[in-house]
Amino acid sequence: MTAAALAGLKVVDLSEFRAGPYCTKLLAGFGAQVIKIERPGTGDPLRQQGPFAGDRPDPEHSIPYLWLGTGKLSLALDLTDPRGQALARRLCTTWADVVVESFAPGVLDRLGLGCQALRAESPGLVWTSITGFGQTGPYRDYQAEEMTFYALSGQMNATGDPDREPLAPGTAINQYTAGLHAYIGTLLALRHREKTGLGQQVDIAILEGGIDHIEIAVANWLHEGVASRRSKHLMVPWRDYPCQDGLATVICAPFRNWLKGAQLFEAPELLAPRFHHVRGRHLAREEVEALIAPWLATKTRQEIFQAGQARGLAFGYVASLPEVLALPQLAARGFLTPTPDGRGGIPPYAGAPFVLSATPWQQGRAPFLGEHTRPVLAGILGLTAAEIEALVAAGVAAGPVGTGGFSHPGHPSLAPPSPSGGRLGRGAAPLSHVTGGPLAGIRILDLTHSWAGPHGTRILADCGAEVIKIEYLPRLCLLRGGIVAGGMYNQRPMWRQVNRGKRSITLDLDDPRDRASFLDLVRLADVVAENSRGGVLARRGLDYTGLARVKPDIILLSMAAFGHSGPWAGYAGYGATMEALSGLATLTGYRDGSGPKRIRELDVANGICGAAAVLTALAHRDATGRGQWIDLSQLETAAHALVGEHLLEYAMTGRLPEPRGNRHRFFAPSGCYPCAGEDRWVTLAVRSDAEWQRLGEVLGEAAWAGQEHFATAAGRMARHDEIDRRLAAWTRARSPREAMTILQQAGIAAGAVSSVADLAADPHLAARGFFAPAAAGDGQRYPGNPIRLGRGGSPISWPGPDLGRDNAHVFGTLLGRPPAEIPVVREDRIGTALDP
Repeated sequence: MTAAALAGLKVVDLSEFRAGPYCTKLLAGFGAQVIKIERPGTGDPLRQQGPFAGDRPDPEHSIPYLWLGTGKLSLALDLTDPRGQALARRLCTTWADVVVESFAPGVLDRLGLGCQALRAESPGLVWTSITGFGQTGPYRDYQAEEMTFYALSGQMNATGDPDREPLAPGTAINQYTAGLHAYIGTLLALRHREKTGLGQQVDIAILEGGIDHIEIAVANWLHEGVASRRSKHLMVPWRDYPCQDGLATVICAPFRNWLKGAQLFEAPELLAPRFHHVRGRHLAREEVEALIAPWLATKTRQEIFQAGQARGLAFGYVASLPEVLALPQLAARGFLTPTPDGRGGIPPYAGAPFVLSATPWQQGRAPFLGEHTRPVLAGILGLTAAEIEALVAAGVAAGPVGTGGFSHPGHPSLAPPSPSGGRLGRGAAPLSHVTGGPLAGIRILDLTHSWAGPHGTRILADCGAEVIKIEYLPRLCLLRGGIVAGGMYNQRPMWRQVNRGKRSITLDLDDPRDRASFLDLVRLADVVAENSRGGVLARRGLDYTGLARVKPDIILLSMAAFGHSGPWAGYAGYGATMEALSGLATLTGYRDGSGPKRIRELDVANGICGAAAVLTALAHRDATGRGQWIDLSQLETAAHALVGEHLLEYAMTGRLPEPRGNRHRFFAPSGCYPCAGEDRWVTLAVRSDAEWQRLGEVLGEAAWAGQEHFATAAGRMARHDEIDRRLAAWTRARSPREAMTILQQAGIAAGAVSSVADLAADPHLAARGFFAPAAAGDGQRYPGNPIRLGRGGSPISWPGPDLGRDNAHVFGTLLGRPPAEIPVVREDRIGTALDP
């Protein structure tokens, strides 16, 4: 193995809570040196929130902090003091390549530490800002919690039962998604700096990243006026069903295997021609589900899982967190890594979100508060021992408290400022002008299908890469739909959205001539992306070994459901399969114990991780000239990005989380309340006693709210039902937007539960230009890229392409084939993924 992919990168972490710290956790894990600046005495506010290891309410034992703080250094510095501000400014302008921050807009400016001021001193500085709603727009200063983002982004409208209130997620999906987007944006800005010598601000709005998760629903509304809401999946069967010992995930795909799989259920009626196509099963949902229920009732989850997978169907089962920790697939791949936490424990941490063949993931522990204050001030900023002790005595800086002066084992020594101030990157020279996005000049061959893989390559296309989508005529991608007549496969909004900005060519990799053409394209490419099951490409000689033989520096992204090793390597999986087997499904549900409810949408989170993996490997190749293989298991990606915190909590406490509905672990009241109109709702969360008093004033019931038993969060939690009745009486008289506006004006985190129609007309998204047409194409609006770059951004080039649109360009212009050898699209050869 060579050095870590991001070795030599220096990062100052000014972020708090989850989104920013997850970004910097990834940067540290892939080799960057990350110095986290924290408040003396209290640190990141997440240190104060539980749950705590050993049930000790101590900032050094906060499990969320232990999860998100891995591999970082802690510098305790008071940024409200001019001396602390001056030290932070020096660290950012003379040492750092990157600053990641999550302060509300304007806060750092008032402290003299704003982006523009620091970049004026250090033009190459990359500044990544993560806020709830972005640096501009009418919601810029709104208060928010995870449920607020889930509501306003439209995801909540799709989660839960159609005849009940929408449900908030049991994990911080929007904040972790924003952390991934920030990681990608940071690496993109660094690539741009390599070309130009100039840094920039990356503007990440958590809200916009949330909309990414329902991009298909949004595109369907924008292009065809089709609205979706809480309902069962269109495909049948495609959900978790009761069985002998819990819930089995029964997925009827890949659809070509339906007839073979239907034999499992010992119901001959299911083999009738009227059930062969997806539409037939959808129209007869109740009949189909009644036919499979008796067989399911006689089998265990494991029996159903293995029987379905043996027939090529993406079955799974709802696994509890302890069951996830014991999955044989994760054990075989060494995913769970026992890591000494420095506090006396060695709990299992989720390992790398994706495995890079040439560059290791680093799993250092989280630091103690101020553990590295003295080494940073002395080793990087050059302060004397006397100067440091004076700062400590004045409370401007602080060292570790109660740790006995622990060092940070296994962490590289502090990197000093580089002679150039760390500004230009590895050998870069300033250029006056660079055209195209940050990935201009990168060519990607896209063999992915369905949603997760194509979403990842869509992000890369949005950022300027030339993505060549390779399609197989007899079985088109699921997103092209199931109708061939009339060219319907070119007209699906979901296809146009998820594959925007890409080229389309047609090849049959089972044909030796087409396989030779593919390898000719590999010689011209930088990246190949695929999400077939383990072994599919290897049987054609197109695994990493085969590709590297013709292009030694090629990067191969493999996004198999379970990775390319272990006992499940050849198994099939979709988002619902991963949600169940990763433990994610157990985290979201109503408080009445009615069972887990799916979030929306795991495919997108896995796709974002795929894009992050490619950019990590590109950073390594830029530094070394070497390619590598990325073995991304979608099960592991989900378990890391969305469940890792909860797996660690169970491992350290032995307690399973109970579904909370829309109530919060620490805040009260918290919930989703009915508004005027059909299926209209608003969410709110009261996070302090002062906010509670302001809520009482908004309701016109200050005297009631001021009663002694409501004075604390514990008291309000004990009387939550009573509070909910009062709140519902107030919200029912108002529209969701009216209620949200009134509550936000009082400084309370509130959000209207948006439909896709609401998103299309949202004034904040309009002010930020979030929905925009493609530069060339159909004139329709598309959801924007949540990764906003101050420099080097690129617009949406065109909608998802017609089938084989670029055959002439790729085969004729790039490969020099004569016209007679350019593939022709014939509709009589076309089959769809929805056919058996």
